[in-house]
Amino acid sequence: MGKEASSFLKKQLEGKSVTFVYDRGPKEDKYRRKLAYVFCDGIHINELMVKSGYGIIAYISRPNTTFLSEMKEAENEAKESKVGVWSIKGFVDEKNRHYNRNDAD
Repeated sequence: MGKEASSFLKKQLEGKSVTFVYDRGPKEDKYRRKLAYVFCDGIHINELMVKSGYGIIAYISRPNTTFLSEMKEAENEAKESKVGVWSIKGFVDEKNRHYNRNDAD
């Protein structure tokens, strides 16, 4: 699934300009990873990856919730369509997603 997701992402971004949009919170996590939304040609790439089943919502916390409702909708569509990670029974452990629904709602 990882190679497939990587190939899909490469097709979306290769040779194009991307824009990083930061939310209201820190710009990096404790591991120094960028906490940004990626846009390319007006398309929200994070949302597209989730909608295509190549990502799930996880590790979301305030105040970085600007696009949370869109991401939830994208994930629900992927789950209902059984695409990507949702096509593999048991692939996503929904009990241990590190997604605090109360904190992020």
